[in-house]
Amino acid sequence: MGNYNIIVIHNDTVYFLGDTIICIGDSTQITAMGGDNLNYYWWPNIGISFTNCASPIIYNTTSTEYFCMSFGPCGDTLISSFHLIVNPLPSITAYGDTLVIYRYSALIYAEANGNGPLNYSWYNMNGIECNDCQTTIVRPDVSQDYVAMVQDVNGCVKTDSVYVKVTYTCSDSLIVVPNLMTPYGDGANDVFRFTNPENIPISSTRVFNRWGEMMFESTSPSATWDGTYQGRPVNPGVYVFEIEGGCPTGRFLRSGNISLIK
Repeated sequence: MGNYNIIVIHNDTVYFLGDTIICIGDSTQITAMGGDNLNYYWWPNIGISFTNCASPIIYNTTSTEYFCMSFGPCGDTLISSFHLIVNPLPSITAYGDTLVIYRYSALIYAEANGNGPLNYSWYNMNGIECNDCQTTIVRPDVSQDYVAMVQDVNGCVKTDSVYVKVTYTCSDSLIVVPNLMTPYGDGANDVFRFTNPENIPISSTRVFNRWGEMMFESTSPSATWDGTYQGRPVNPGVYVFEIEGGCPTGRFLRSGNISLIK
């Protein structure tokens, strides 16, 4: 009997190397292997850099099934597919105190939604207490952006920023004080309170009658006087207020009159 050479033909296939799970806005490079290792044809032609190469870049924004065709050693057609999963991005908004006096602190925080658990990070490390907290304290030397980043359970990332302005001015002229009080209970000028738009540190607020008797005192930075003394309404007239405060550039005592009318 003669000798015969037996050739075994393997059932070949196309397989893939690369990341098949991405986030919206990202891309991935997929490499096809197998087949004749020369000719590859991809479809659908959606979010793909080339449809006739071994390693196209895919940048689709929706989850899609991709097919790749090549040829086996006997010229047979080989078709394989994979499902590209595109995960949505989380959402994030950064908030906080947007104005702070030099060497004083400001509170900043971020609120995010997405596939949990969520991890927070802050970038721009100038004067920040905690760079991986949702809420943190900053003491910036100069005005700057603080960038908040959130990463969801799929590794998808989104950022937002809050701008914190640093002021080097500490003056009582920045405090707005009313000169009229009408405690009628109608919601207009019912109480004595001042506005402090630049968050200047206030140590005390006092109100005196015309004889120098103190009617009210508070150490709250947002003090409010309702026009009473020892639980009773005071008489109409002119009263004197004193607002004391300060910061590293110096202290001040702001005083003036307020007319209480009934």
